Amino acid sequence: MPSVPSLSLAARAALAVVLVAFVGCRALPDAPASAAPPESVRRDAPLTAAPKERVRLVLIGDTGMPGPAMEAVHRAVVAEAKDYVIVLGDLVYPEAPLCRDGTMSADVRALLDQRIGTALRGLGAPVLLVLGNHDVAHARRDPDREACILAYAAAEPELLMPSRAYTLDLGVAILALLDSNDLDDEQAVMARAAFADHKGWKLMAAHHVLRCYHDKSSEDSVRPWLAQHRLKPDAWLNGHAHLLQFGVYEGIPALTSGATAAARDRPACPPSCGEGQLFGGSMPGYAVVELTDKQMDVTFKDTDGNELFAWKRTR
Repeated sequence: MPSVPSLSLAARAALAVVLVAFVGCRALPDAPASAAPPESVRRDAPLTAAPKERVRLVLIGDTGMPGPAMEAVHRAVVAEAKDYVIVLGDLVYPEAPLCRDGTMSADVRALLDQRIGTALRGLGAPVLLVLGNHDVAHARRDPDREACILAYAAAEPELLMPSRAYTLDLGVAILALLDSNDLDDEQAVMARAAFADHKGWKLMAAHHVLRCYHDKSSEDSVRPWLAQHRLKPDAWLNGHAHLLQFGVYEGIPALTSGATAAARDRPACPPSCGEGQLFGGSMPGYAVVELTDKQMDVTFKDTDGNELFAWKRTR
């Protein structure tokens, strides 16, 4: 495996993953280490040293509102075969609380237990988190709210979020998990360093959309950032739009999986497909990305596990 700057979570050695949070001149804020995960999510061999030939990621987003839809998605994800779950932002509705001194009061912890813990505990695999716009009260940066979520994740054995932006080397792929509330030069440096000379798929996961139709369709912050920094991932993975959607835009596959806690009723694709769009649906559900050395398989499913759409790309 190539050598890349890495941030090791020593207290989570049983998970056997290497997380990278290198951003050139300074590091993004780190969360404190947490206790070892329970046996149900423990990994016995480092993925970077002995990578699996196949990695399966389940993607869900906009999970921060308890209710029947979130409960249905939770049950479906538990039943799904997976190595990791990626939660694509908006972990807390309507907005995350403040932790100005980096510690949580009993009331703050109770709120985060209700919004994050109930939704994401017990899914049967390590859970990787990214920040959404609700998590920072619709600001670009909100360190006091960010601190709450980082501290909460650090104290939860099944949750992984060492910094507001970080990377994970899966062997067959390298994954950059970004804070798209404030896509900056430092995150570009981080992604480029992680991607350099890596032989696997190069994926980016964040909250905001690369391109979307019928919901968040006017937003365009990701595309110019990628272009400015000459970054072209093999896939962009996001939540934010409260639906399931997939398309290929300027050669980049873009997957939207935000139909969990608050799915919105929007036109389906087909027939109402925008340019480059291949699929769109408004039912609660989730997406699966399965990776081997030679192939990426993308599948969207409803909460009964029924396949809604499938797409693949080979190398």
